[in-house]
Amino acid sequence: MVGEIILPFDTTLVEVLVDMVFIVKVEEDFTFTYAFFNHMALEKTDLDQNAIGKTFSEVHDEGLSILLNDEYGKVVNTNKTRTYEDSFNSPSGIKRYSKARLTPLFDKAGAYTHIIAVVKDVTNEKVAKLESEDSWNKLVESKSRYRSLFDNNTDAVFTTDLSGVILSGNTAVEKISGYSLDELKGRGLIEFLDTNDPMFTIKSFQQVLEYGLNDHRITLLEKSGASVSCLVNFTPIEVRDKIVGIYAIMKDLRELDDMSNKFFESEKHFRIIAKNAQDVIVLINDQQEYLYVSPSSNQVYGYDSTEYIGKSLSWHVHPEDVSRMEQNFVQALREATTCSIRLRIKHKLNGWLWSELKATPVYDERNKFKHMVMIIRDITLQKKHEEQLEYFAYRDFLTNLPNRRFFTDQLLMELDHFRNGSNAFTVLLLDIDHFKGINDQYGHEMGDCVIEEFGRRLCGSIPKDAIAARLGGDEFILKSFVREFKGFRKVKWKPRVHRECRTRKLCDT
Repeated sequence: MVGEIILPFDTTLVEVLVDMVFIVKVEEDFTFTYAFFNHMALEKTDLDQNAIGKTFSEVHDEGLSILLNDEYGKVVNTNKTRTYEDSFNSPSGIKRYSKARLTPLFDKAGAYTHIIAVVKDVTNEKVAKLESEDSWNKLVESKSRYRSLFDNNTDAVFTTDLSGVILSGNTAVEKISGYSLDELKGRGLIEFLDTNDPMFTIKSFQQVLEYGLNDHRITLLEKSGASVSCLVNFTPIEVRDKIVGIYAIMKDLRELDDMSNKFFESEKHFRIIAKNAQDVIVLINDQQEYLYVSPSSNQVYGYDSTEYIGKSLSWHVHPEDVSRMEQNFVQALREATTCSIRLRIKHKLNGWLWSELKATPVYDERNKFKHMVMIIRDITLQKKHEEQLEYFAYRDFLTNLPNRRFFTDQLLMELDHFRNGSNAFTVLLLDIDHFKGINDQYGHEMGDCVIEEFGRRLCGSIPKDAIAARLGGDEFILKSFVREFKGFRKVKWKPRVHRECRTRKLCDT
């Protein structure tokens, strides 16, 4: 094929070139066929001598043939030399980059005959350029990230030289100091610090140069003269392994200090309250183990507060009350509410004491249970008073017999039992004959004595299982099972008064 194609010049010289050379013939229909490759083109591409005389579409895939036809066609259309960049695969399959220069060749009549393509392998240059661009992009991104971190950092960041002169700072610097950056630049950082040691900053800078990072608690003076408590971190600025400056990063601790003071003040108040409270303040964990018991436990229950630590809450709760207490705790945890329980708690010397326990679960910011706060109060006296009030609520104050309310409750209960098949019972209504005459003749005080004595004798005349109650005035009521009235003895008596008795007590007949 090479011998059949007439080339426009001697190709001996192009064989010594280190660049790839392709000679392409321009056909009459403006198609392009390969006419010549130098040895470099054969070495660096997958072409061989079989491609001579063939068109681009016959040798290459569709994408590459379209590209070559387009580039070579532009040379024909413009009559000018053209340069373009492309890539190709070496015989080993490695992707290479190239830069091709296309030059048109004309015959004596001025017609196109051939196009000579000198293709330079620019893989190394291309890779270096790509790496350079990638490095530059990374540098720009890194710089942008640094600038964003620097400018948007909530901590104040001062940039100083090695002697501590301020060179620049971020926006937080102006916020924490009250000075503008222009007012700060060129002045020593030590001018804005309140410290008992005038060599403080100098020593700190020397430590940075010698040992690296360090933290100090310092006080920054605002432009208004106010003091700002800060934590400062000095970090060396290194360029090519040489320290050229220092970053002074200051964290404003005012809010933290304020929270800390409030916490300690709150804790102090809590301890004062816990120490002097009459109630017992308790903290327990999720295992119902004591975390804290106030000193008042000694006074209320006879145990020192240290005796509780590490023990379970149930160790001094009455066994009959433990289950009910735990049920209330579970409900309080589930509903996040305070529960109130009355139970018996053991006193070290005095046995079981009725107590009131109020428990409130405490959760952290993630809604996770932290501990249970309990207030425990001795209600023994209150319990006795309540029992007495309950007793008197169902008793007649004059005769000490059950009253109408008590008898009604008992009667309703017996009716329910009767409907369910229990024994029949009898109800008797009684009053005192001629009681009005006693009141009128002897007075109401004597009348009360009569009622009181009548109640006493009534109780002595009825079976033990019967119930006698005073309805009011001289009216009484009696309830008993039918069988118990078989031996009931009617008692007749009349009052006789010893007028010499000042108390005017009723006497037996």
